[in-house]
Amino acid sequence: MTTTRLAPIVLALAAGLAAFSLARTRLTALEVTPTSTRVLDFAYYANLTRAFWAGEADNPYAADTLIRVFGELAGRPTEQAMPVGVAPSAFLLWWPFGELAARDLGLAHAAWVGVSVAAAVAALAGFSRDGRGRLPPAAGLFLLAAGLSVTGYQTAALGQITPVAVAALVLLWRPASRRAPDGWADAAAVAGLLLVLAIKPTYLLLGLVSLGVQRRWRAGAVGLAVVVAVNLAVLATMAPGALADLRAALAIYSTGRVPPHFADTFVPATMASFTSAFGPLLGVPASFLVARVLGGAGLLAVAGLVAWGRLPPPTLFAAAVGVVLLCSPYLGAYEDLLLLAVVGVLVRADAGFPRPTAVGWLLVLTAAVLFYNRPAVLPGVPPLVPWLLKLVMVAGLVRVSRRPAGG
Repeated sequence: MTTTRLAPIVLALAAGLAAFSLARTRLTALEVTPTSTRVLDFAYYANLTRAFWAGEADNPYAADTLIRVFGELAGRPTEQAMPVGVAPSAFLLWWPFGELAARDLGLAHAAWVGVSVAAAVAALAGFSRDGRGRLPPAAGLFLLAAGLSVTGYQTAALGQITPVAVAALVLLWRPASRRAPDGWADAAAVAGLLLVLAIKPTYLLLGLVSLGVQRRWRAGAVGLAVVVAVNLAVLATMAPGALADLRAALAIYSTGRVPPHFADTFVPATMASFTSAFGPLLGVPASFLVARVLGGAGLLAVAGLVAWGRLPPPTLFAAAVGVVLLCSPYLGAYEDLLLLAVVGVLVRADAGFPRPTAVGWLLVLTAAVLFYNRPAVLPGVPPLVPWLLKLVMVAGLVRVSRRPAGG
């Protein structure tokens, strides 16, 4: 193995070990005081996964189950919990961490943080290479600006799955130099990546969009069939009503109607979603409706452009991610890091990144620095401002996707 290929692996392992060490020594997965309970996101999921496989939470989506499990975690009765909007297959993929949580919750959380950071770094450093086998400086600066930011740190610390989704989306992109038709080995790899993305419906949708714009129909069909089969198998082990409760949980994110027992976990002021930006102008119910309409219309437009066949596949992928990030009714700050996947895909697709000092790219980088560090540098600004900064980044990346290599 050459040094060029070994370096990204070493970097990913170093980043993963550093993230694990920091999470293990600096983060408190569970903090209980006489008046409140604070638990980091993945620690909550890991404990719920443990309870599910131990037979203590046969319906991990039911509100009463979540409140009870959260109360057991806190060591006292509680009336609050976090809603769970992940696919049933997530509990299968998280099973090892649930087993670890049974012994040490903090260790399970730290292990996931290390794995997710290592996966993202491995994909972005090892597989984001243009036709000359290099990472364009302009792309590298964007990756650093977004990854080494307040949002990047908070995403890793919470144990959110976005870094793993970024890795999977980058790996789903097949460079143009690989012209061989879809084979069964390729379909199996795609199925594994789609299973990871299926943890959240939005990520699975973007994975299918990626395969669609690349016209990898067989791999997409096989992968989707595997995802459906695995989810049905896990769902069959759950109590009756689990599917209905999952649908109710997902409806919370699309309608904004939050039950009282989940109210403490929703913090729209920290988001750069369409509803946060335009809710003050349109009203909250109307902004959720408009977001759903615009998002659906935008993705249908992308599908139509795929059928038209005139735009480059990287442009269509960048546009689809942009639609999701700009028009989703509910969008955690961590999900804005999906733009890292767009950059990784554009590099693999040999898009024409400009010089790092080009005026237009400096504007994109400035927007990235401000946007991803907004808790520190833009406290108290109207929520429309971060949304506009995100629009600048999306527009800049779509423009890059249409530039020829070396252009």
